Amino acid sequence: MKERPKKDRRIRTSTAKFLAAGAVIGIFALTFSFAYAWGEYDKQIEERAKADIFMTIDAQDFDGKSFTKEDLAGTKLVAYNVWETTCPACIHEMGALEQLSEGYDPSEFRLIGVCADVEKNGEPDPGQLEKARQIIGDAGVTYTNILPDRGMMDFFDSTIPGFPTTFFVDSEGRIIDTRAGANDYEGWKAEVDGLLQKMD
Repeated sequence: MKERPKKDRRIRTSTAKFLAAGAVIGIFALTFSFAYAWGEYDKQIEERAKADIFMTIDAQDFDGKSFTKEDLAGTKLVAYNVWETTCPACIHEMGALEQLSEGYDPSEFRLIGVCADVEKNGEPDPGQLEKARQIIGDAGVTYTNILPDRGMMDFFDSTIPGFPTTFFVDSEGRIIDTRAGANDYEGWKAEVDGLLQKMD
C-alpha cells in the first residue's frame, strides 16, 4: 500500500485545526451576540418601563371574571409573567413559578400569569384558550392567569423581545424591574427577595 506523503497529512491536520478553531470562534460569536441581544432587549424594556400599563388594568381571568388593579390592593410587589402557549421555556418554568407564588403572604408578593397568544382579532380564541387552560392544569398552576386587554397587548407587541418576560410592579402599578427569559425557583426567589428588601 502506497504511503501518503507526510506533506498531505500535515495539510489535512492543518485544515482540521483551522476548521475547529473557526467553529469555536463561531460558537463564541453566536453566544456573545445572543447575550448582547438580550442585554439590548432588557434596556429597551427598561426604557419603556415608565409606561403606566399596569396602573389601569381592565382584563379577565381564564374563567371570564373581571380582573383589575383593585384585585391586587394591599400587595407590595406583583410580578406579571407574560407567556405563550407555544413557548417551551414558559411552560417549563411554571412549576417553579407555582412554588414561588405559594411561598409569600399575598400582602408581600403575588404572581400573575398573562397568556399573550389567546386572542384572535381582538377576541379570545376558544381553541387557544382551551390549550392554555390545559397547559396550566398540567403544570398544576393555581396562581391567577389573565387574558391581556388591548392596551396590554399593544404594550407587549412594542416592548417584549421574546417569551417569557416578567414585569415587577409596585403597589401603584409602576414597573420597577423587568426580566427577559425563564428562571428556576432559586433564581426567582432571589429576585423577589431582593426587590422586597429594596422596597422596605
